[in-house]
Amino acid sequence: MARRLRVSWREQPTQHDIEALEDNVRRVGLVIRFRWMLVGALAVFSALAALVYAFDQSIPRSALVTNMRVPAAVLLFVLCYNAYYQYTLKWLGNIAILNHAQLLFDTLVVTVLVYYSGGVYSWLYTMYPLIVLEAAFIFWRPRDTWFVAGVSAASYALLLGLEFFRLVPHVSMPIIGSGLEYDAAYVLIRGLWTLTLMSGTALIGLQMMAGVHARERLLSASATNDETTGLTNRTHFPQRLAAEIRRARAYGLGLSVVLLDIDDFATFNRRFGLKAGNRMLAEIAAALREEACERTDSPVADLTTVSRYGGEEFAVVQPDPPGLKRGEAAARARSLAERLRERVGSLRVDDMGVTVSVGLALFPHDGLTGEDLMSSADQAVFTAGTLGGNRVVTAEDSLAEAGAIG
Repeated sequence: MARRLRVSWREQPTQHDIEALEDNVRRVGLVIRFRWMLVGALAVFSALAALVYAFDQSIPRSALVTNMRVPAAVLLFVLCYNAYYQYTLKWLGNIAILNHAQLLFDTLVVTVLVYYSGGVYSWLYTMYPLIVLEAAFIFWRPRDTWFVAGVSAASYALLLGLEFFRLVPHVSMPIIGSGLEYDAAYVLIRGLWTLTLMSGTALIGLQMMAGVHARERLLSASATNDETTGLTNRTHFPQRLAAEIRRARAYGLGLSVVLLDIDDFATFNRRFGLKAGNRMLAEIAAALREEACERTDSPVADLTTVSRYGGEEFAVVQPDPPGLKRGEAAARARSLAERLRERVGSLRVDDMGVTVSVGLALFPHDGLTGEDLMSSADQAVFTAGTLGGNRVVTAEDSLAEAGAIG
């Protein structure tokens, strides 16, 4: 149960976990921001309403003070807990159900304000739709928005019912009141109207946000994924690599970067056409993803990143499992690189195949940053190509080869 309540709880969080946590922190921050706006609007309304009451000589000042006492205390409490939320945002953002809890608490606050501002006569019930719209904007799942809308309508209906059956005393307000709180038809119609208002608000909000979410998904996919292969593209790859390096540092683990460059791919495209070349790229992408992720019997399989690094280059980033010594980690990474090379070499598109030159760099031995690791892997690929291609060269071997030539 405790794990279900948290966005990310694994000892070795995946990139998906990290992104989900950052997204939830952003959404919690939006709830906090919206609440500041609502509190500010209520404060302005309360100040102006108090001025109106003050100029009306027929309203006793004692009644004004009595009626405003509890709403003022509630607003002060909202200010305090919203400030606390903002102060502890980074920590609280790890709680998966925090947005639900905040919006439900806001619904309770609105219900209290409605009760102390006249109940069935109060205009503050119009704040419920604002909460429902907020839910439509914050939540991805429509059922969460419908849940908030249902709780809002039910809270208001419950308040009207408690007053109607005299289970709670009615709070009289100056200038309003004619016994309608005990009129069954009026109470029922008011409750039905509120339910209709909540449902309409939720429906409109969800329809609006459905288009926004669809556009966000399209933009996100185009910004992070390569169109031909479906893999992470070169623009987004450095972020993924940097995240894995941070994770490796945090847990004291190693990390391997395998860079693959298709040998003489320009000649392949000239001889067989760009369509065949794109099909080959797609086949290579699928093979690399399967070999590095699906066929890797390791707890780090779901942490592996496969990316199209360039026009004919692919990059695979895979963390080391815990407990490996340096020699074991190097041998494991070399084995992965050889498997990837062999798998690509076995592919056929219309009986045509390609080979790849493979460079291997290890963190932290061959570089402490993503830029250094990719530079080491790229130099190893270059060495593999100059030696005839279709082979794996480590960054360490590449340096030795360069030294021998020099």
